[in-house]
Amino acid sequence: MKTDVPVYLKQNTLIEPLFNQWYAWSHLIPPATAAMYVVNSHLKIMQSFIANPQVHISALKNPAMQSGPFMQFGVSDVEDVKALLEKTRSQQSRLLELGAAIQESHRRPHTVPPRRSSRHAPSE
Repeated sequence: MKTDVPVYLKQNTLIEPLFNQWYAWSHLIPPATAAMYVVNSHLKIMQSFIANPQVHISALKNPAMQSGPFMQFGVSDVEDVKALLEKTRSQQSRLLELGAAIQESHRRPHTVPPRRSSRHAPSE
């Protein structure tokens, strides 16, 4: 649609950037931290909501729980969250692979190579 009529936003318009349909914030910019948030937070929250949306609905009725790991949707939104979960798994597969690799690197024991002696072998 092309128009020569100028269009303006109201002064109270709020623009909220999204990352995979979640509020974007600074920890979702670097790939490593984004991967860890998606794996350890976003996926788990979506899976939890799909498994038992009523827990999320009940938790959010308590003001102390409102900033917790709960989705603010109703039972009727389960199918939409399932679709978002599948979309995240397919469109963010490389990010999820990175998250899994980072988790695996944290599970492995870190070994320090032996120190080399600074002394030289005696010459003959």
